[in-house]
Amino acid sequence: STWLVDDASKLFAHFASFKNPISVWWEYAPDVIPVIARNKKKWAFYNVAFGKEAGVIVGRYLKNKNMGPVHYLSPYHASFWSKARLQGLLEAGTDVIPLVNDRYVSPFDLADAAEREGIERQVLLNNVLESLLKNATLDKFVCSNDWVAASLIDFFKAKKLPPPYVIGFDDTIESYRYVFDSFAFNVGTMVKEAIYHIVAPTIYAEQRRQMQTPLGRVVEKH
Repeated sequence: STWLVDDASKLFAHFASFKNPISVWWEYAPDVIPVIARNKKKWAFYNVAFGKEAGVIVGRYLKNKNMGPVHYLSPYHASFWSKARLQGLLEAGTDVIPLVNDRYVSPFDLADAAEREGIERQVLLNNVLESLLKNATLDKFVCSNDWVAASLIDFFKAKKLPPPYVIGFDDTIESYRYVFDSFAFNVGTMVKEAIYHIVAPTIYAEQRRQMQTPLGRVVEKH
């Protein structure tokens, strides 16, 4: 996994002399794989959460339900993945009004900032959301992850406002506790395909792209 790798090129250079096939969970923009790792027979890359595909699927889901326009709510818009999810929504033809903050790149970044400021991470997230929601004009939201979605529901409840329609990403336990739809990434298939590549590295060499993107789905809650 490249999630906590600052310099992927340096890491891949270390593995370049290995003869064994290598599967990588690529957690950055799909088009910035280091050149050193572009040998299709040796390397296979898997990106289930950081491309625009999830946003496209959520957008199509909303369109099929004739649900729109919607706000896209994200406090993590300094990240590639937040921008990619918004791009996917737009490419699906969803009518979207973004409410985004580009100070943070992830929930972990926001939590680190909260620690530096000496406040609870939930308090910091709530402050960011309250600032963004000053510009809200709709009652339907696509949230960049389930933590944002659950916090949004709590915000409306605290203000004694009618509950909004909310859809998140990650399909975490919070989406079941709060009962909102959420996109489930297909991590299981990614792991299976990563193992297949190691066992039989030629299966993707000619027929498919080096970057595999196992597609997930929206999980409805009732």
